[in-house]
Amino acid sequence: MITNQRRARIGYISGGRSVPTVRFRLAFVDLLRERGHVVAVFHAIPSRYDFFKAIGWRLSQKFRMLVRYWQLLQIQLSRYDAVILETGFVHTSDASLELQLRAVSTRLVFEIDDAVFLLFPEKLKLIAELADHVIAGNRDIAAWAQKYCSSVSIIPTCVDIRTYQPKDYNRLLDHAKPVVGWIGSHGNLPMLNVCVNALRRAYETTPFELHIVTAAKHHNDAVDLAGLDVKWIDIDRCDVVRQLQMFDVGLMPLPDDDPWMCYKCNAKMIQYMAVAVPAIASKIGFNLEIVTHGVNSMLAQTEAEWESALVHLLSNRELRQQLGLAARDTVLERYTVQSRIEQYERSVLGTL
Repeated sequence: MITNQRRARIGYISGGRSVPTVRFRLAFVDLLRERGHVVAVFHAIPSRYDFFKAIGWRLSQKFRMLVRYWQLLQIQLSRYDAVILETGFVHTSDASLELQLRAVSTRLVFEIDDAVFLLFPEKLKLIAELADHVIAGNRDIAAWAQKYCSSVSIIPTCVDIRTYQPKDYNRLLDHAKPVVGWIGSHGNLPMLNVCVNALRRAYETTPFELHIVTAAKHHNDAVDLAGLDVKWIDIDRCDVVRQLQMFDVGLMPLPDDDPWMCYKCNAKMIQYMAVAVPAIASKIGFNLEIVTHGVNSMLAQTEAEWESALVHLLSNRELRQQLGLAARDTVLERYTVQSRIEQYERSVLGTL
């Protein structure tokens, strides 16, 4: 319940239920409600990257716009104390809806945890300028936002620790070989190319199962996994936390030749670490902030470093447990919605 804050009415505009960013950010919405606030969520329909196959892409975009105009009218009539805009009203360069939203919002909070400003630089700059406050997912995004908005807070991707319980290292697992795992959207599968050769070489000396938790198996041609023992798991039809707990090592590869990568908030790293699974991560961006190499996970850049880290972890169960438990401690300290909710509440309501 609220102690120092008054009960507020808040509108939250999201890119859609199926958007990975939204799945994590809505955990804050749940806690705002638990603290006594009234929060109305306005999802994009269809979601930001989706369309209705029955009517095709073009008509789906028109339908989404009609939904957004209806939602804008609802927001205008409701006069919320604060409106949170996650990334943008629509995923285009057109900022007309955002301008109208500013006109009907008492307080506008812009929430961004990806480098969308590389796609739509002028629009995102305008939104940041219009906002009363910007919630940035990491320091690099905050540095961009501070050029255009004087009030910026850094609140990273977080998990609800009540859901993300640690794996039980005392329990005998039902797979004969250790499990190396990757979780993410099918569009990010090509990132596995960063470490796929290292995976093959490590497999020759230390066999393992490779579990890939994603939305669409038919996109597996994005990376050549020949020679590996691969198991595909549908992310929409599984217990995600249970699948993560089956991992012995998590993978967080990022290509270092893509400017987008340094702005990523790396939700999968936080997911692995939250369930006490050590990860191997590329030496780039947010990974350098969350990982202390050899303490709570491992960092790698070259193929040789990836192979060495894989073999080292796969051949040493005690080390995996040691790093995994330290990884969970890192998440408990900095990356749970419970540890960040007061900061989030102050950012939304303007009581910093």
